[in-house]
Amino acid sequence: MKHHDSDPQPNPEDDRVGYGRPPRQHRFRKGQSGNPRGRPKGSLNVLDLLAIELNRKLTLREGDRTRVDSKLAAIIARFVESGLKGDPKVMMALIRMSELLASYEAKVAPVAATKTDQEILARWAERQRQTAKANGRKGRRKNRKAG
Repeated sequence: MKHHDSDPQPNPEDDRVGYGRPPRQHRFRKGQSGNPRGRPKGSLNVLDLLAIELNRKLTLREGDRTRVDSKLAAIIARFVESGLKGDPKVMMALIRMSELLASYEAKVAPVAATKTDQEILARWAERQRQTAKANGRKGRRKNRKAG
């Protein structure tokens, strides 16, 4: 490898080859990525691919009737049917999932406003009405036709 005058003198330690030390000509150049092309834009990860596949529609037959539903809905229906037929593992899994769902819904449920919160909101609404009156506007808008 040729060295230019502007390059610092090569260090003999840098030329050692071994585990984790590829030959100098095969090392990454400074400022150059080890994966120049990288992952193509728009490529999907496993979660995206799974979501797409589980949301695909499927025609299901139940007795004489047919219906169209997602693959995920079909899987859940079969899972529940297995539990109803007496599979103990499925039954326990369904009970655990319903408990998890209930605890999740409890965490996301809106919190009721306390009496203090309601008083604060009432005072704020009154101030807004007074400000609107002072500025010569009514508290609500009139329906106007666009034109």
